[in-house]
Amino acid sequence: MIAHVTVVDVAKRVPVPGQNVAVRGGCIVQVGDTLAVAIPARAEVVDGRGRFLIPGLWYVHVHAQFNGEGARVFLPAFVAHGVTGVRDRGGSWTGCVRRDGRFWPERWSDRASRAADSG
Repeated sequence: MIAHVTVVDVAKRVPVPGQNVAVRGGCIVQVGDTLAVAIPARAEVVDGRGRFLIPGLWYVHVHAQFNGEGARVFLPAFVAHGVTGVRDRGGSWTGCVRRDGRFWPERWSDRASRAADSG
């Protein structure tokens, strides 16, 4: 639970102070005013007063070549700085890491590479 934090609502383009954010299993399950979202008795609580909570950031033009050991080194550093999504413009499509932490198959078809790279 993150208590009394200011949540940045990017859709409305406003900071919303005095929010409680319930986290279960590493996922946000509820966000709301401190009066609406109760803190469970045995919850681990992070005091968010004076702090801001923002959506995960995207870094859309990196040349880190996330394959093999590079992924194990670079990806945790991005997450530590709030970057939860990246678009690697300089790497190969072999050994890419999926959201669940597993690696993609060693070889994608040419068609899949073009489709994923075209965005």
